Amino acid sequence: MATAHEDMFTPHRISHASLFSANKPLLDSLTTDGLVSITDIPGFRQIKENTLKHLHECLLDSSSQEEEEIGSSVVLEATLNDGTLRRTIASATIPTLGAFPFPKNDSSPNCKAFQEKLQEFRSTIDKVTLVFANQLGSELDHSLKLPLMSTKDGEYSFHGVADIVGNGEHLEHFHSYEKLEKDHEDTIELHTDQGLFIAFTPSLYHNKDDRLSLSKGDFYIETAQGDTAMVEFSLDDDLVFMLGDGVNQYINPKFRSEDPSRKLRATPHYVTLDDKEDAVRVWFGRMVLPPSDAYSVKDDKTYGEIRRLLSDNKQTAPNGLGCSSIHQRALDAAPQGDEADGGCPEGKFQCWFRCMDIPAGEPSIESCTDENDPDLSMKCINPRGQVSWDGMKHGDYYPKCTNSTAEITDVPSLPSEEPFNYPQDEDVCTDGAWSEYLTDAEDEFDFVHDLTTTDGDTAAKFFWSVVDNDDGSNKSFIKGRLSFNGLFGWIAFGFANTADGAKKNGMNGAQVLMATPGSPLDYSPVTGFDLSKGEEGFRVAEYVIDHSDSAFRHWQDPVGPISISAKSASNVNLAPSVDTSHECFTSLDFYQDRIHETEFNTSGMNTMLWAANGEDSFAGYHGRGNRAVFDVEWKTGEAGARGSLDNVDLGTLTDSLGSSFAAAGSGTMMSLVVASFLAFVLLII
Repeated sequence: MATAHEDMFTPHRISHASLFSANKPLLDSLTTDGLVSITDIPGFRQIKENTLKHLHECLLDSSSQEEEEIGSSVVLEATLNDGTLRRTIASATIPTLGAFPFPKNDSSPNCKAFQEKLQEFRSTIDKVTLVFANQLGSELDHSLKLPLMSTKDGEYSFHGVADIVGNGEHLEHFHSYEKLEKDHEDTIELHTDQGLFIAFTPSLYHNKDDRLSLSKGDFYIETAQGDTAMVEFSLDDDLVFMLGDGVNQYINPKFRSEDPSRKLRATPHYVTLDDKEDAVRVWFGRMVLPPSDAYSVKDDKTYGEIRRLLSDNKQTAPNGLGCSSIHQRALDAAPQGDEADGGCPEGKFQCWFRCMDIPAGEPSIESCTDENDPDLSMKCINPRGQVSWDGMKHGDYYPKCTNSTAEITDVPSLPSEEPFNYPQDEDVCTDGAWSEYLTDAEDEFDFVHDLTTTDGDTAAKFFWSVVDNDDGSNKSFIKGRLSFNGLFGWIAFGFANTADGAKKNGMNGAQVLMATPGSPLDYSPVTGFDLSKGEEGFRVAEYVIDHSDSAFRHWQDPVGPISISAKSASNVNLAPSVDTSHECFTSLDFYQDRIHETEFNTSGMNTMLWAANGEDSFAGYHGRGNRAVFDVEWKTGEAGARGSLDNVDLGTLTDSLGSSFAAAGSGTMMSLVVASFLAFVLLII
């Protein structure tokens, strides 16, 4: 419990190691105070200081240059209530797109020094955010009516806290505050942040003699008792999590009990800066916003629509839009002009949620026209020639000069005949049948990790044993089976790409073993796999997912031999194989020491991923379900969501929540996304 006396408030502090504990370290503080400080994050204090030390000078250098000299970046400047000049650079992480880079200025030594530790800084915060979300969910979800959110059509549910965070959109921003006038007004007025929570580093003062010192006496909260108190941070406070108005919108209304003492508390706060002539205040925050396609019943809109409305109609948006109360309003902190109007720069076109490059061989947008063909124009289409008119559809979409006006339709489902048996027969494919199907594997393998989601939308299990080679070498093999409660459209398992800059949650660049119902050499993104050969057409091969382009057509050529491998449940086969002997379920079996060039770290841990499609024969977008990234300790049998294993060093964890922070797409799209988000959120500390 935090302590407050007179006008001082000391936040409750929890060590990073305690977040892995089976106790409940978060709820007491988050129900009373609404914020908690995480301490002792391995190596983080030095990383934080090295990054923030160069922030302000980098912002000065960048803001003095023309935008075209530093790519698509822009330093946002705002004069606050007391005359303080706030400079900001921002970025965002989108689940389907990964993380966008922060603006770079390679001509500035200050910016080069700022960028030096930026990847490590963001990656560490990303991992701690994941651990925090998992822990909060483990303490909270059992008390809630689940799911917490769903899409408007009800086809997908965001089950608990970790699911909202994992699928949410994250706005990251660095601020420097330079007080230019001696004015005693509040720098930022009392407000509650939008979003579920914000993770921030307590601000530091960067003195003109190049020293960093803790900023004191500038950050205030309104306590649960209604008093105003100055928060007393210390250098031990590595990262602070503070709840926003999102808890009142989609967490607190879901409590099973009406006991008000168990409700989470959004923390009102404000900032007042001292008249320091020799120092600037530097700060970082990461705000977690709800998934863009989650539906707000109160507003009758998705949260993505709400954010776009607030961005496009700043002055006319109704009070309460996107807030828990009609008396609240999202305060505008958005840039003005071309960066906020949603346009793409020359040579790019809005498609698949971003400004995509016009493919080579395509004419320019201006020249894609014909007075005799009014339908001819640049459009965002899929390989079947169907048009995403607003460029906001998931899947394999790209810009093309075309006269197509075809509306988007679902791809054909799997056949109803054996061995595909679409759809699953609910009277046959029961929970009992699934349990019985898994019985042999439970006896055959040493370990199992349940990949089933708590909402029941995805059911899968991964079984494995570590087999030491008996030839006297030190080589060990993994005998594994991925069992999926679904039919066979395709199924894949492999190593997540944990390299710096890996995109889309480590999927891009992943090395995977993938079973397909037809030869990948004959695959067409227009017609899918050739299913005419039935089981005789089943294939298993190793692939490297393209580092930039996720659609299967960009990486459908295997990197090794193709196994002709349908197998029955009783057939022992050391070659990788797929089992569809049950009319309801699918399994991928393998016995290997590596997948492509990556060996299993059988004496330690690997970060793995899986995905499957039981609906159709197209290796396309698999939806939010039927996929996961997880850590495995092979010999101990421990496995769990990334970051959930006890005593795992942060340096060994993979980037989480889609956070791979190198160049992950168009910088212009990054600016557009950030502009949209900044229009939505409340003024930030």
